Amino acid sequence: MAPPNSGIGNVTPNPGLLEMAMAYCRSRVLCAAARLGVADALGDEVRSVVFLAEKCQADATALYRLLRALASIGVTEETTPEHFRLTPFGNPLRRDVPQSTWPAVIFWADLLADDWSLLTDCVQTVNRPPRTVQPSSRAFDRPCVEKWDGDIYRESSHIQLTSHVFPPSGEKDCSIRDDLGEMLSQT
Repeated sequence: MAPPNSGIGNVTPNPGLLEMAMAYCRSRVLCAAARLGVADALGDEVRSVVFLAEKCQADATALYRLLRALASIGVTEETTPEHFRLTPFGNPLRRDVPQSTWPAVIFWADLLADDWSLLTDCVQTVNRPPRTVQPSSRAFDRPCVEKWDGDIYRESSHIQLTSHVFPPSGEKDCSIRDDLGEMLSQT
């Protein structure tokens, strides 16, 4: 039998750490919504799931699940069954609003998400030859499928950490672990 307060299942004595671990899911939900154009399709109106599915070229059942996930983090609100609106919190996810967060969401949650999986290897200090890592081609070499993809880097240009860790010039030796603390302290 597990001791009391052992944190079995979803019950944990430190919910803050569990929320941090689950943040990746929220990031992927935001990314999917941004890539599908959900916020743009909602605009300032209440829209049905069927309308949004057609507008976003998505499966209605899967989109309904995504919209409920967005509602759980405050981006959308289900006003009546299978009808949603964008909340003020979610409004910056639209591409057509001043200070849109769309480019930053795509930059962090899509283009660089996989590269952060290399962090452990770059920080690890065991006695072994340094592993050379190659940044994913998604962030720097992928063709601009949408007109916004080319602007994502410029819109997110204030982010210095990733351009230093994963420069577009190619391979970077894991010796960046020596500079990591300094880089993180500057963000």
